Formats: sequence, structure tokens, C-alpha cells
Amino acid sequence: MLFPGCTSIHTAFMGYAIDVVFLDRASVITKVSRDVRPWRFSAAARGTRHVLELASGEADRLGLTVGTRLAFDSDSEVPWAR
Repeated sequence: MLFPGCTSIHTAFMGYAIDVVFLDRASVITKVSRDVRPWRFSAAARGTRHVLELASGEADRLGLTVGTRLAFDSDSEVPWAR
């Protein structure tokens, strides 16, 4: 799930862990928080503008690391990132 315009995330009321990927305006990963357990808070790195929530383990499976640019559509531009 993508949260545009978001710079932090919590897992209050969740019953499972998640991976959290923080993105800047250009969809470049600024931070990856892996296996964030329920009732935790994860703050973003400097420059973060958006948060991507994934199932726990997906960040490693997909090889997501700081500095990687994500593409969300065929032209690699994210409308809300402008």
C-alpha cells in the first residue's frame, strides 16, 4: 500500500509485521525498515515524501535498498512526485 505525502508510519492495531519503504519525491528509496512488528513506529530518513508498505520479507525478496529508484508505471514517472 502506498501512502503519498507521508513521512512516518505506525503499526498500531495491526496483527502482523510489515516492511516499510520510504521514498523521496523522485521515488528513490531513502530508508527500508524490515519486519516492523505490531505496535511500533518507524520514522523516515531525511528527504522522505512517501511511504510504501509491503508484506514482511518483501523488501529483501525484491532486493530493495537505499538509493534504488522505483518505477510505478510504464513511463517511470509518479504523478504525485512532481
